Amino acid sequence: MKEWVRPILLATLILASFSYFTLTTEPFLSPLNLSNLVTHMSELLLIALPMTAIMISGGIDLSVGSTFSLSAVILGLTWSATDSMPLALTASLLVALLAGLINGTSIAYLRIPPLLVTLATMSTYRGIALGLGGAHSMGGYPDWFLSLGTGQWRQIPNQTLLLFPCLLLSWILMEKTALGRQIYLMGSGERLAFYTGIPVARRKLFLYIWSGFMAGLAGILFVARVSTAKANYGAGIELHAITAVVLGGTSISGGHGSLMGTFLGLLLIRILLRGMELNNILTEWQIVAVGALLICSSLGDRLFAWAGHTLRQRRA
Repeated sequence: MKEWVRPILLATLILASFSYFTLTTEPFLSPLNLSNLVTHMSELLLIALPMTAIMISGGIDLSVGSTFSLSAVILGLTWSATDSMPLALTASLLVALLAGLINGTSIAYLRIPPLLVTLATMSTYRGIALGLGGAHSMGGYPDWFLSLGTGQWRQIPNQTLLLFPCLLLSWILMEKTALGRQIYLMGSGERLAFYTGIPVARRKLFLYIWSGFMAGLAGILFVARVSTAKANYGAGIELHAITAVVLGGTSISGGHGSLMGTFLGLLLIRILLRGMELNNILTEWQIVAVGALLICSSLGDRLFAWAGHTLRQRRA
């Protein structure tokens, strides 16, 4: 699919979905709902940004939901034990960085396939979170921390104010720096990238550490929004992140994609999910809808590729 086709298609679907739910669901256009729509998208976008870069490089990270959960549990446990929010935030982010470091080291230096590594750590990190946190809810956080997830500045949610700098810096990294070009080249051919002098292992390590950090940050913001920490947070969030990335045009085989496409794909997913929530559609069917969207996106890419190949052959 040509680069300019997908953004137009996604923008059309976003406009159509937004218009449909606005006309059929009375509270959809309310300021409170629109604020919730943006706020609920923030944590997922933080995870989807490095996921886009990882998939462009030819990898994948299935452990982001478990890192999200583990970060939230460490935050709650450290706060409960010390009553020091700066210490709790530091411990939470350090654990998330360690989770990314383990993934990155295993993939970059031990040369274990990303799918196997992150599938294993997805279970491991989730198990650690459940073992440490159990079924307990950990709350009682200070108001200044909770305001990160629920407060506003001039009608703009605080999470959004934190989100856009991350989006801007990620875009600059991927589109305007040599590091970003190297990541694209790695996805096109890892051996080619290596022989052109790119430190492939170090770039992979950076990507998975970045992914772990952003998953941890998302977990912290989620705790600030819901005011409690539990071990079951983040279940299935990796599916939504991967769907947004693929829907935005990032190739699952690497070498192609964009952060803007991911943003548009995620916005479409959030509008659809929020509209279904307001129409009291069961969570199970919402999950089915996200899975169907992922399948349709992949099939659409194959269909466009086949059509383009057939057209070129006929012209030749």
